Amino acid sequence: MEYITSRGFELPTDQTEMENFDWFNMWSNRNFPYYELLVGDTLYWFDTTAQKLVWKTEVVKVDRFPYSDKQQIFDRYPNSLGLKYYDSRPDSGYFVGYKVKVLEKLDIEKPNGFRFPQLGWLRVDNEIATTWFNRQPTEDTNTLDDNVSDDNKNITELLADLNEKMKNVSPERVEKLVSATIRKDTKIINALKKATDFKCQFPNCGQRITKKNGGFYIEVAHIKPVSQNGQSILGNLIVLCPNHHKEFDFGDLKIDEQTNSKLAGQLNGNKFEIELTYHD
Repeated sequence: MEYITSRGFELPTDQTEMENFDWFNMWSNRNFPYYELLVGDTLYWFDTTAQKLVWKTEVVKVDRFPYSDKQQIFDRYPNSLGLKYYDSRPDSGYFVGYKVKVLEKLDIEKPNGFRFPQLGWLRVDNEIATTWFNRQPTEDTNTLDDNVSDDNKNITELLADLNEKMKNVSPERVEKLVSATIRKDTKIINALKKATDFKCQFPNCGQRITKKNGGFYIEVAHIKPVSQNGQSILGNLIVLCPNHHKEFDFGDLKIDEQTNSKLAGQLNGNKFEIELTYHD
């Protein structure tokens, strides 16, 4: 996703400074984009002093949590701008911090008559993309891999870590990330296929397709949209052969139980139960 954020003070003009600072917001409520901001997002910076967009950056780290003591945050994130901001923040509330890397220095003036929301955050939708950049918004190509920090973990640890990181993200965003991941041969998808030995996880199937190069073909399905009460990332990915994948997509699928380790329900009138276990 792309966002524009506004700051009530002069922003750095040096790239190194911009990348080294600890950027954050502190709110009494979990305001947008507390749940939305993710690693890999594009963040444009509006300098209220210059009344211009001055930086295009990529989010490389996100840290969010409820806080009960402003001083603890000050001690934890000392390398920040706008110390007066601390004084104006509630004594307890919700903190979202982020680090960025610079993609481009900008000089884009604010459109005439435009007013920022009170909280100073904008999602770059079609209207914003047109009025600010004279273009359509770029496609959100983030995948779950963008939120995996340690490639040395095994697949079970990776999925558990991923599930923990994503549990507070809005359902619409999670669904899009899962869908984008499944459409690509990402690290998570390849690791899932390998962990199941490229075999279909549907009971009594175990099919895999041998490719002419000697490898195997198998697919990964999005079991149930998170927006329709899919409970977690960890329990929402399943390795299936093409036939069972199509049955999941187009057949009469009823989910009775969905957890991080188990999926149970009915498919075209036949009951099934799948243990979502993986072996490295």
